[in-house]
Amino acid sequence: METLADKARDASGAYDAQKLASLLEWQLKDIALYLRVQPTELTSSGARREYQEALGQLATIVNELAGDLNLQEIREWLKKPVLALDNASPQQRILDCKIYQVIDLVAETKSGFVL
Repeated sequence: METLADKARDASGAYDAQKLASLLEWQLKDIALYLRVQPTELTSSGARREYQEALGQLATIVNELAGDLNLQEIREWLKKPVLALDNASPQQRILDCKIYQVIDLVAETKSGFVL
C-alpha cells in the first residue's frame, strides 16, 4: 500500500529532496537547510544516499500525520505555531535541526497527550 510520503520517492525507491519539498509545498532551500547542504546540490542529486535518513524522518512525520489529516492539513499543521514547541512551527523546528521535537510531538498527539 502506497503511503503519502511515497509520492516523494524516485524510480529507485529513494526519497527525493525535490519531490518531498514539492509535496510539502516547501522551497528547495528549506529542504537544503534541513539537510545542511547548498540548494544547488539538490537540483541534480536530491535522492543521494546520505540524505535518506533525514528525508526518511521527515517522510515518517508526513505518514504519521496522514492517518488523521489530509495533505493540505499536514502542510498547514507544519506551518502553524504550536505551544508545545514554544510557539514555533513544526517546520521551523525541523529547519532548526530539532526534528526530534516534532517527532515527539506527533507521537504525543497520536497517544492523546499534548501540552
